[in-house]
Amino acid sequence: MEVVLAARQPFRCRWDRIELADGVARHLIISPALLANAPDAGACDSAFTSVTALETMDADAIAQALNDLCGVNGRLTAIVTNDEYLLVTCAELRERFGLGGASPADLEFFTDKLLMKQRAARAGIPVPPGVALDDARSGDAGQRARSLVKD
Repeated sequence: MEVVLAARQPFRCRWDRIELADGVARHLIISPALLANAPDAGACDSAFTSVTALETMDADAIAQALNDLCGVNGRLTAIVTNDEYLLVTCAELRERFGLGGASPADLEFFTDKLLMKQRAARAGIPVPPGVALDDARSGDAGQRARSLVKD
């Protein structure tokens, strides 16, 4: 059973063009607001075995919905999202349910711009100068931040 999560970012695909693979149950867990504003929400019936709208899209609420789905539909095989706001939640849920995929620690470099820039610089990739906002309030880093704003 595959589960797709969506909360804030629009589900950017044509649901009517998604086909279920034979024997694969694919469930959509989505926020009610996003479902209500989807331009082709009626087409999701052909793309997903079921659709669950959750008011609260946090890890615990989603985990409860997943447990309910597993009780009815069997073993969970994948949890995925196209929603950057749910990347870490998705990774936490994969760990909680013992599934493969990126861990929350793996995603740190993709969700924290400062860490991303530091890692790229260590790899020899040129990055524009910048400082963390906490650093910008004190000492030399604050001076650099002021000069960056003025330049």
